[in-house]
Amino acid sequence: MMRRVEVPDPKAVKKLSAHADPALASITRQLTNHVTTEDDGMGVFLLGCTVLGLLFMLLPALNLVNLNVTRILERSSEIGVRKAFGASGGALVGQFLVENLVLAGVGGLLGLGLAAGALYLLNGSHFIAYSHFGLNWWAFGWGMGLAVVFGLMSGVYPAWKMSRLHPMDALRGSSGGPQ
Repeated sequence: MMRRVEVPDPKAVKKLSAHADPALASITRQLTNHVTTEDDGMGVFLLGCTVLGLLFMLLPALNLVNLNVTRILERSSEIGVRKAFGASGGALVGQFLVENLVLAGVGGLLGLGLAAGALYLLNGSHFIAYSHFGLNWWAFGWGMGLAVVFGLMSGVYPAWKMSRLHPMDALRGSSGGPQ
């Protein structure tokens, strides 16, 4: 096909190149200024998207840390009673981490259900002609894995902080700081 392209001044043109790329590869080739046939810039584009996605997921994780600190502080009297009866710090940390993992799992399954419902409605509406959307279990697995990782990250610090409280401070409902 390239041999049939008419060039007005062949001596002025050093090289002609054409790429039979899918749409996304063509866009990334243009965005990243990759003109070689071996590299379409897709790796750079996907790395950038991954970093941006993780940064956007870090914001809710920080919000979850604040929510977990508040949730655990509300239960300080329970923590004080458990510590007074001999519960170890590791047992308390384990309890709060299991609770966080259960909440992350329920949230992931709720997200799966909502995604399935949205895809069902989208497919039923025939909004995009000749298309059928389905769940991608590989993407769901990655999403659940990230939910568990961020659930652990958001639960470790509050659980560790509360497990170090003195039982009397916890029973009084204080966070152990100056009174």
